[in-house]
Amino acid sequence: IESHKLDDFVTSIMEVDVQNSSESVDSYEDDKYSIMNSTIEGCNVVAFIQRTTILDFYARGFVRLVCFTYISSDKTKVYRLLNRLKTYFREVTNQIRSSNQSQFLMDLSSALESRKAEE
Repeated sequence: IESHKLDDFVTSIMEVDVQNSSESVDSYEDDKYSIMNSTIEGCNVVAFIQRTTILDFYARGFVRLVCFTYISSDKTKVYRLLNRLKTYFREVTNQIRSSNQSQFLMDLSSALESRKAEE
């Protein structure tokens, strides 16, 4: 598969507007899973996708969407690994959220201190 075609597929995964779809991530704690199928140059490509949010002081609404994806040309393999992928992605998400929460609180504290200094 030509790399630019695969790049287009990856971009289409990342461009999903979860705020305006049935896959919306409703809160900071919600993770949404989906499977996306495509054909690129006659090759079937399957993606298992987890969308989640992390706290981000600089993002609109203080949350940023994060997407983890496993891509394979073997649909059977993706379905066979589905529970394991969910578990691994959830573990990664929990680790990221743990350190992310500390960073968010530091950013928030710093902003509050700067605001107080301005007054």
